[in-house]
Amino acid sequence: MRISAITGFLGLAVAQAVYQSAPFYLVLKSRNSSLNGAYLSPCHEGAAESALCPTKEPPTDLSYSQFYYNTSAPDAQDPFGTLGWDLPIGEGSDGISVPQPMIFQYNDASNVAVPLFFFGNPTSVEFGSGDNQMTIFSFRDDTKPLSLDNGNYSAHLSRWYVCDTIPTWYLYQTLAWAMGKAKPQNPSCQKVEVYRKWA
Repeated sequence: MRISAITGFLGLAVAQAVYQSAPFYLVLKSRNSSLNGAYLSPCHEGAAESALCPTKEPPTDLSYSQFYYNTSAPDAQDPFGTLGWDLPIGEGSDGISVPQPMIFQYNDASNVAVPLFFFGNPTSVEFGSGDNQMTIFSFRDDTKPLSLDNGNYSAHLSRWYVCDTIPTWYLYQTLAWAMGKAKPQNPSCQKVEVYRKWA
């Protein structure tokens, strides 16, 4: 594990020291054989904006499809963090890499959110200590009456799907997240689980 500084786009954010994990890949598990075992790889959605597209081909540009887990303390002390990816800009010796967090893009007319690597408020994720499954932690259940006392409720949610989406300009099959307990209203969505595989 190493400590690095994550900076905002064009200096708009103040540098923040974080613990960054070793690089890893994201691999899908699914009942659908065309998705089971597929890697997730960034796919271009717009200027400095990338979605996560499944591919059954092993990554050929290994560093391009590697991700990092950023936490405010080592994993054992801080189980919550953000998924990061280095956006390559330029080529060869003139190229640089710009760290980006994974954020959710929401559509007010849909219950499906699309994870994107872009500059903004990152989505917190966690990885299971035993199985390396990527989930999102929740300490509230609004399907029941809410109170200021959170009680003992906690859940590690895995509402990942692969769906046909158009987050910005392009139609891709991408990783998606179902908002709430209902099934995605997008009929193309197929259930998946996401796992970390160390590089």
